Amino acid sequence: MTLEAAAANVRGALELLGPAQHSARAALLNHLGELLRREGDTVGARQAFMDAARHARSVGDAELLGQAALGYGLGAGGLHRALRCDLQHIAMLEEALSALGAVESPLRVRLLARLAEELYF
Repeated sequence: MTLEAAAANVRGALELLGPAQHSARAALLNHLGELLRREGDTVGARQAFMDAARHARSVGDAELLGQAALGYGLGAGGLHRALRCDLQHIAMLEEALSALGAVESPLRVRLLARLAEELYF
């Protein structure tokens, strides 16, 4: 299956969800964002991750919020794209870290590393 076909399938699944299915919508939007990033549609990918964060936030799902914040950074981070820090991305990373709390997890480590990278570059 091509990336385009996979993205079309995810969009179709999003249309079938009810308005109150925020967790499922956030998960699908995170997946769509990753597919769009792989296709090279950075604008569409970032919008999908922003939408995923909004839905994750609405149900207090820190895990999905963290995944959206990482995805919004579009991969490797400061080493390949930035001449200056992305304040929106920093805010998303900080929000996701706050939502996770002090719990030790691989997601927390990835968020902290990505925040450090974003602040450095």
